[in-house]
Amino acid sequence: MSYTFTCTNDWLLTEDELRSSPSSRKGIAWDQEVELRKNGIIFFESLAKIFRVPRLADSTGKQLFHRFFTRESFTDHDKYLVAATCLFLGAKAEDHPLAIANFAEHYIAQRRSVTLEFALRYHTVESISEAILAKEYVVLHALAFDLDVTFPHLLLNDKIERLVDLHVSHTPEQKAVLANTLLKTTWSFLNDCSRTPLCLRLDADDIAAGAVYLAGMLDNTIPDTVTTEEGQSWECVLRTSQDMLIDAATFILEAYVCDGIDESKLSPSIVELLNRFHPYRGLEEVEFNTDEQTSPLSFVGVDDLDNTTDFESDAVNGGTPDDIADKAFEDDQFGRVKVVSISSKKRPASPYSPPFECDAAVVAPFDLVSCKRPKLH
Repeated sequence: MSYTFTCTNDWLLTEDELRSSPSSRKGIAWDQEVELRKNGIIFFESLAKIFRVPRLADSTGKQLFHRFFTRESFTDHDKYLVAATCLFLGAKAEDHPLAIANFAEHYIAQRRSVTLEFALRYHTVESISEAILAKEYVVLHALAFDLDVTFPHLLLNDKIERLVDLHVSHTPEQKAVLANTLLKTTWSFLNDCSRTPLCLRLDADDIAAGAVYLAGMLDNTIPDTVTTEEGQSWECVLRTSQDMLIDAATFILEAYVCDGIDESKLSPSIVELLNRFHPYRGLEEVEFNTDEQTSPLSFVGVDDLDNTTDFESDAVNGGTPDDIADKAFEDDQFGRVKVVSISSKKRPASPYSPPFECDAAVVAPFDLVSCKRPKLH
């Protein structure tokens, strides 16, 4: 198969392009593809944690994984093997190479805890090493050897600094506390939404701006009374249009919108954010699934999900020794799942987006739960 794209800009896709994926052409529904992407990234994270991979290498590998499945189908590739390969490749691209034998050994251990069929088979470090190296070439070919990625994380400090500078009455100590709070919250948003294909929808600057925008709105961290010298609202210093900020915030929060999430278990801050940016969530389920579910509050908790559908293939590209894929057995119990990914369109705003004049309060990511319920303005 040949590919015609060669630069990073080719990885920003429209809604139609993203949904018209190779997987969709082979019978996988979009919601199922989103779930497969999420499960692959969860496995990726479990391996990255073992090797303490630097954040930039982690981010690189995740973006490579999402990119790969815009060019290849989940029916043709084992998502866990691809996820591990993208981690291995991302670490190498960021000058943090991992020893293949050690990496393969930990892959086997982690994979056995995820899929029953894999656990029932015998695997050697040598055969898995060969499979990873073979898949590395497949990934590189599918990506046209384009490993150039941009990182929203590197753009946070400048945006946060501009926000903090608006607080002219704060002492240096107060500004330091505010900056740290914004940075922690923003990192949490970026980490949670990395399981979604957000990197295929918006560029790094818009993602960073959206994350800082949400962090500022969280629990009124940046009050509405804070303005620029010209009297403009504080989000103007993020140097992104209001429409794009709303789009970016909506896309980021899609990490917390899914059939399987029990909203009663979310923090009040999360719910307030969802009420603002996803006010119509759950309406589709009410309309089409009234016999089973009538509201988002009736959904089971995300940790209780029983994922019984897996569309990955047993084929290891190129006839790699020792087939390591599984078809039907999947166990998501190896990690605590905190987010579920749902994607929407790049432009215009997501179908879940509220009118731009909607005036409501806002929220926090799972890792930074606040017990204080935001005020409605």
